Amino acid sequence: MDTDLAEAPFCFKLAARELNYLDHFFRLNDAGAISHLQQRGEACFEQSLQRTMGALRAAGSWRECAELYSEHLQQYRRNHLGIEPLHAEPPPESHNNECRSLAPSFEQLSTSCVLLRLQSFEPQYAQPLQQLLEQHRHSLEASPHWIIDMRHNEGGSDWSYASLLPWLVRREVVSIGVQWRATRANIDGLQRLLAEINAHSEPHSAGDAADYIGEVIAAMQGQPGGEFVSTWPEPYSLNQIESEVPGPRQVAILIGPHCYSAGEQFLLTVRQSFKVKLIGQPTAGALDYSNLVSHTLPESGMKLWYATSRSARLPHYPVDSCGVLPDIYLPLSTTEAKHDQILRVQRWLEGGSLAL
Repeated sequence: MDTDLAEAPFCFKLAARELNYLDHFFRLNDAGAISHLQQRGEACFEQSLQRTMGALRAAGSWRECAELYSEHLQQYRRNHLGIEPLHAEPPPESHNNECRSLAPSFEQLSTSCVLLRLQSFEPQYAQPLQQLLEQHRHSLEASPHWIIDMRHNEGGSDWSYASLLPWLVRREVVSIGVQWRATRANIDGLQRLLAEINAHSEPHSAGDAADYIGEVIAAMQGQPGGEFVSTWPEPYSLNQIESEVPGPRQVAILIGPHCYSAGEQFLLTVRQSFKVKLIGQPTAGALDYSNLVSHTLPESGMKLWYATSRSARLPHYPVDSCGVLPDIYLPLSTTEAKHDQILRVQRWLEGGSLAL
């Protein structure tokens, strides 16, 4: 069916019908739509819908429609939603090169300081991170000062950084739960996601994620009318983190506006440690609404990606509006190279100054 839809010729009548469908579907299923409508008012989104409808008259292809649809969705929020165009162009690098460039890396800066670069928490990097920690275990244990570069972390899965937490956090941490918007479309989307996890993961690595999503689906099936449900009885829990490693004495984590999603969740977790300081600029702000699924639009065959869950931090502790804030705000000088900031923080950890 998707193939036939994808080959349908473009015309304004179909695009207009699809835009109305898109807006209606998003309001009924996205986990943040209710709050966005309450905060900004119905009129704001109706005006955006009418502007987009007018712009569609000048469109000549489904790809142009994708851009206009996305602009309308941006009225709701900036991140964790979007339109995937048909026949999207592949990235300029091959998949293998991309994996190498985003893999976690280790560098010994001095006898007392090491650097970890964490550019992605996508599931395929969970095992490389664990292997990296084991490979450099002796150096990590011998170095009292760590710098973790999170300035360009694209997010991914919370499970991907589990092997690093025992190095940074002692005893218990506060974990905030999420609430899932229970609709038939969201249940279907999570069931597809669960099937993909089981199909593409190693049997020993899919367990926790697959089990959790299965619990969520079961909870949603009991109330599929748009209510919010949770698998946790309370909005937060206290989780014990057991550790057999000594861990560093001081940890400086570099952050900035290109750190997203699971990267931001990592920061909220590890900043609970007394030895961790976040340094840099606020992060992107893409964490309040998450756990994306896709839905195929009926006329063009393009995919809408939207959030099925919202954080139980809301409305008291939003992240999307201002990002995760640093403990020490350190603006990047226009004349300062990115690596210079690492050198500044290294000097500070080793008893010097943050000054240029």
